[in-house]
Amino acid sequence: MAEDTSFSETGIIGTAAELFASVTKIGLRMALFPVMALKDLPFGLGGGIGRATASFPRAVGRAFDGFADEIAGITPKEDAVDLDRPGVHEYRNNKKDTAVVFVHGFGQNSQNTWGRFVDILAEDKKLEDWDIFLVGYTTNMMMDVAGLWAASPPIDRLAQFLNTITSSPPLDRYKSLALVAHSMGGLVTQRTLVDYAELRQRASHVIFYGTPSGGLKKAGFAAGWKRQIRDMAKDSSFITDLRSRWKTVMTEDPPFAFRVVAGDQDELVPTWSSLDPFHERFHTVVVGDHLAIVGPPTRAYEAYKSSGKMHLSVEVLVKHIMGEADPAGPLNAARLAVERSDFKKVIDQLGDKVAELDQSALVMLALAYDATGQEKKAIEIIEQRGDASTDLMGVLGGRFKRRWLLDRSQKDAERAIKLYTDALTRTEAADEPDQDQVYYHAINIAFMALAAENDKKKTEKYARKALAACAQTEESIWRSATEGEANLYLGNADEAVAGYEAALDKHPEPRQIMSMFQQAVGVAEIQRDDALAERLRAIFRETQD
Repeated sequence: MAEDTSFSETGIIGTAAELFASVTKIGLRMALFPVMALKDLPFGLGGGIGRATASFPRAVGRAFDGFADEIAGITPKEDAVDLDRPGVHEYRNNKKDTAVVFVHGFGQNSQNTWGRFVDILAEDKKLEDWDIFLVGYTTNMMMDVAGLWAASPPIDRLAQFLNTITSSPPLDRYKSLALVAHSMGGLVTQRTLVDYAELRQRASHVIFYGTPSGGLKKAGFAAGWKRQIRDMAKDSSFITDLRSRWKTVMTEDPPFAFRVVAGDQDELVPTWSSLDPFHERFHTVVVGDHLAIVGPPTRAYEAYKSSGKMHLSVEVLVKHIMGEADPAGPLNAARLAVERSDFKKVIDQLGDKVAELDQSALVMLALAYDATGQEKKAIEIIEQRGDASTDLMGVLGGRFKRRWLLDRSQKDAERAIKLYTDALTRTEAADEPDQDQVYYHAINIAFMALAAENDKKKTEKYARKALAACAQTEESIWRSATEGEANLYLGNADEAVAGYEAALDKHPEPRQIMSMFQQAVGVAEIQRDDALAERLRAIFRETQD
């Protein structure tokens, strides 16, 4: 049937709509993508007007059709139409306990934002225990006609939508979520995390690529045309409020593994906006412009398939999710993420009751803060208590030891050694010394004597003290692990391996396994015994089978 070209389809209203859409398109491109605006100079308007329709949304939609794909230089896959629909899209759903969730940026959709990024990620066996989903929401390059026709939702409303998506099937069943967002999607994700405590508790990892967290100066030109651009403008009420609330809710240590990534050639979202709102320890810079940092082309995927060379932006994400889960170690990142979620529940239950907690509960809370990356908070709540038990002193010593391992601050090393030593002295001075406390503090002094002081005699002295205390206690995970570690210091490799095997046979929790693994392999590496280090890695790897 021939297309109806009556006045109602191609008349004045349709022509006006086409012209209006073209002018809007040029304006938005000039504001955000100046070079691309040259493509829209009105030399071919005649043909466009002839194809105009009287249906305003159809005309405008046609004017903008394929624009996002055009600027990304991407040919959509066969399922790109589905990926353009707002909602959650399954990429891999194996009913695991953890999932990676991708959130695209302004004027884009899940396909033309991420390109082959997700394909490369899905091929990595280190993340095979993570399901993968992509979330789409309403955003386009059309001018908002708020209160009259149609308009894209502002970012705070998109945050409500993202919360609905993550708290509804299929995402509501996951114990832990890794949230990966690009550009404005990072602002949507930040606002959702600030507003909704349940998502903060379930979020194990958060990473933003090219997100204008500090706002955009260039957005001011088009701020009156589109609410989403208005929200992204530097010093907008949305940005100002978000930065204030993020600082209040997240403090200096967010309750999840956090990273922000900038492109070295990104002039759309400069580094002052993507990186500077956050502490430099969260910063990463990769190669590429605003789109290239998250949309590796097909050739990058083919290179990965043929040589195993991973696109840098994808590699950053894999390392971020893996975190402490050493690929050669005993645990995968999914198990650690689930445990992190459990620790967050402890914080939610006890975090505002510090003054009321007994010593045991305070130890549990401090360990929960430490396990979720909030080491400063863990130290703070213990130091506030003037009646610290030897157990609490040991926990505090452990936080300083952990910080020393990361930063190598001599002050932290000295503080850790003093806490362990004072706690051991107090324990041994009791009428009936708690031998579990004796070996706990003694073995940590032995480690610090070796790693921080390079004092072999002191190391062996406290290793023997730890072994003697172990012999007077009942069998337990930590007794066996301590016997294994003490024998490492004394040069008894077979006895050391046997001790760790006995500890692993008692089915320790993920965080306990990781602690034992890092300590054992760390000692072997300090001793420069590569064969023993590999032998230890092997017995810990067996816990994954």
